[in-house]
Amino acid sequence: MSSERWWAGFKSTQHIFHYINKLKQPDTKETFKISLQNRFEVQTHEPEETETAWATLKEVITGTCEEVLGRPQPKNKPWIREEMWQKLEERRREKHAMNNAKTRLQKQMAVIRYTTMANEVKKQLRADKRSYINEIADTAEEAAGKGALKTLYATTRLLKNNPNRPVRDKDGKLITSIEEQLKRWKEHFCEVLNRPPPVLRPHLNPGEPLTINTGEITKAEIRRALGSLKSGKAASTDNIPAEALKEGGNIIVDQLHHLFNLIWTNEKIPSDWKKGLLVKLPKHGNLSQCDKWRGITLLSIPSKVLARIMLDKMKVTLQKALRDNLATFGLASVI
Repeated sequence: MSSERWWAGFKSTQHIFHYINKLKQPDTKETFKISLQNRFEVQTHEPEETETAWATLKEVITGTCEEVLGRPQPKNKPWIREEMWQKLEERRREKHAMNNAKTRLQKQMAVIRYTTMANEVKKQLRADKRSYINEIADTAEEAAGKGALKTLYATTRLLKNNPNRPVRDKDGKLITSIEEQLKRWKEHFCEVLNRPPPVLRPHLNPGEPLTINTGEITKAEIRRALGSLKSGKAASTDNIPAEALKEGGNIIVDQLHHLFNLIWTNEKIPSDWKKGLLVKLPKHGNLSQCDKWRGITLLSIPSKVLARIMLDKMKVTLQKALRDNLATFGLASVI
């Protein structure tokens, strides 16, 4: 895939976050399974083409997530407490009364009440915001001390004021336009990720042929692979989170079994699996420079399940073929 086609697909992708934490509730988990079952039962026949089978699976899972889980509502100014919202409403009523005062005396009295209320609310909001930021900073510091990186990154993101931080071009000129920033990031990551092949390639002697099980993918292998998935990871362009696959029950295993064996037989993966979401993470130094950021690619979770199954198939044979001098390091150090 060319970089132009990849970038066009990347910009047109809508990344959706579902309220995955609801699956921790037993009632919601059961409702999720029933909804999946009902949606798959509507399908009159099993698709025989890889792309069709994948499109059906993706549509059913994302539709069920949207219906049962929904999307988390962003909290606007989370440091504002409930009682402060009530005071803000009182301030709004005072302003309305001031604007609708009919006599000069009523106007003067309304201005005094509104000014007093506005100053009190502003002072309290500043104190609440300061307390909120300090609490987040303390949480981040505690997480850093314990090595809890997930909590550290989550709390650090809450303190960011501008997610679209301006960057500089190659000449050092600051870019403020979002469209120009995207072009600069495209240019940067195309240079970083598209390296020329090495001039001197290592010469490797061919080893003995390995007898690897290339038979049909079984449901037991799928269940093991699903069990190894880590929760709390962001979905890719297909918007299918790992939790939706892990909590989908037997119906998900059945559908993945059909899809994976189509891929295994036809030797063709869905086109969505060739795409990924490129996310930039800050390093140290001047963050207006693109090289002070590193990129990670979010790949399709179902594709990771198939990759895990293939790896497990190879591990069985590789364990027997490891040389004696590698035995002390274990399989994980060489795979």
